[in-house]
Amino acid sequence: SENMRFRNIDCNPAFEGSTGLKRADLVGKYTDETVPEEASKRPNEIYRRCVETGIAVIDKEIELKLPIGTRYYLSSIIPIPDQNGKIYRLLGITRDITERKRDQEKLEMLTQALNNTGEAAYIFEKGKPEFTYFNNSACKMLGYSREELVEKDLFDIAPNFSPDKIQSFHADI
Repeated sequence: SENMRFRNIDCNPAFEGSTGLKRADLVGKYTDETVPEEASKRPNEIYRRCVETGIAVIDKEIELKLPIGTRYYLSSIIPIPDQNGKIYRLLGITRDITERKRDQEKLEMLTQALNNTGEAAYIFEKGKPEFTYFNNSACKMLGYSREELVEKDLFDIAPNFSPDKIQSFHADI
C-alpha cells in the first residue's frame, strides 16, 4: 500500500560513509524520517514492490539526492519471509557506484570530443592488441565501421606491421 513505511534495523560503516548518514541517526527510524522525501521515494517504491510480490530486486541502479550530494547506487533488495510466508523484513545490499558513474560521464564527454575532431583517434589497453575505441575520423581513414574495428586487433588493421613493429608501437604508447 502507499502508506507502507520501512524502518531501518541496521547499517554498516560503508553505508554511513557512502551516504553521509550516521548509524545512530538511522537505526530504529523510518526511511522517510532520515532522508529528504525525494531521496526516500524511489527506494520505498522498490521496497513496497518487494513486499507485495515477494520477488527480489537485483542490481537496480538508483540515483539519490542526499544532503552530501547526488549519489548513485546499485542495489539488491531481498525479501525475507516469516514462517507463514509473509514478508516481514527486507535485506538490502547496496554498492556505491558514484565514482564509476562519474567516470562514465567523463568518458562520454571525451568520446563526444574525440568524435568531433578531424584527427584520427583510437584507444586500446596497454599490452594488448585489441582496440576498444575508434573515433569517426579513424573509422573513415581505415575504411571500417566502429563495430567492425573494435572486433579487430592490430594485426587485422595493419597486416603489414611485423610483430616487432607492433611491440614497438605498444611501447611508444
